[in-house]
Amino acid sequence: MSPLSHRQGSPAFLKQLGLIVMLYSGSEQRITAVMSDTADQPPDQHVQSPIDRDAALMRRIADGAPDASRHVVDTHLAAVHSFAWRMLGDRHEAEDVAQESFLKLWRQSSKWKPKAQISTWLRRVAYNACIDRLRKAKPTDDIDDLALADATPDPEAQAAQADVAAQVKAAIAQLPERQRAALALAHYEGLGNIETAAVMEITVEAVESLLGRARRTLKKGLAGLHAETMEN
Repeated sequence: MSPLSHRQGSPAFLKQLGLIVMLYSGSEQRITAVMSDTADQPPDQHVQSPIDRDAALMRRIADGAPDASRHVVDTHLAAVHSFAWRMLGDRHEAEDVAQESFLKLWRQSSKWKPKAQISTWLRRVAYNACIDRLRKAKPTDDIDDLALADATPDPEAQAAQADVAAQVKAAIAQLPERQRAALALAHYEGLGNIETAAVMEITVEAVESLLGRARRTLKKGLAGLHAETMEN
């Protein structure tokens, strides 16, 4: 029996496996919902919008409030770093991109305009930084980053998980930059198509097209892995 069966997978591994299952499920559903059922309902005028809340937070950062800066870092750093790593495949490069993104945010605090949420703004900056680096840098193979912190201690199962992760990572790395970004934001970061479009500064229809093309390419490239997973 394959070590892929009868075990509790790590969150990272389950994310990879979930992508494979999604690709071959035969469903035409979008990777993420465009908006919730309540999105068309008018907002409560007494409830501050996320954009307004972030604008108030940026004003506090501009005024030098250290707790406001810490809140932004605690809330958004992990997501920005994760997205950059998905794009670049190199943990150190991702750390540099995350640091650059936050430095730009601090510099922007005194002239912040409430047109987007902080999360969208940071991901947009990180996205542009990743695209620049991808066009300049040589390919990397940061295989150490495939280690799963909470993987099962069974060596055979660990090897199987690492093999799945390596194959999925390699397939994603072959995607064009914009398809890779859309997949990273929508599938791995869990953004809706509207926010993904805002980050990439494209239309929702363009996001859906990018995701569709990425899904078809990965489905073809991971066909053998899917067959092995389903057999076990």
